[in-house]
Amino acid sequence: MKLDRIAYLPEATVGRLMIDGCETLYTIERPWIAGRAPGGAPNVSCVPDGVYSLVRHARPNGDVCVALRNPSCGVYYSQEHVPAAGGRTLILIHSANYASELQGCIAPGLGLTINENRLMVTASRQAMAIVLKAFQAGDTKLKIAPALGTGK
Repeated sequence: MKLDRIAYLPEATVGRLMIDGCETLYTIERPWIAGRAPGGAPNVSCVPDGVYSLVRHARPNGDVCVALRNPSCGVYYSQEHVPAAGGRTLILIHSANYASELQGCIAPGLGLTINENRLMVTASRQAMAIVLKAFQAGDTKLKIAPALGTGK
């Protein structure tokens, strides 16, 4: 899977998620907010650019999703692996429609639109089913690339 960022906006970070080189989904995240430790500010920042291993995760509500892990980006699966310097845990790809519904995670959607002056992804549960199908078929890496022209 590859997530190409489209834009970094004050209210959200948006991207295009390619699965198997042919399926295109859209993503929404919180805007980038730097933190004291690597990985951005926990629970409020988008995910740093990089290559991540994906891990199956069950949310407290029972929904199955995937968690991202890359220690070199300051992103860990669980708190027990975070070094003293700090880092982020439980960055997930899960269903949501608006950036405000996320706590530093990524929400996929079949489309990208504006509703009541708010940017959102559409059909997030359907998009999440596509992500899970690809993950279960062995697509266990995610590369997140910066938006073109951002100099990142």
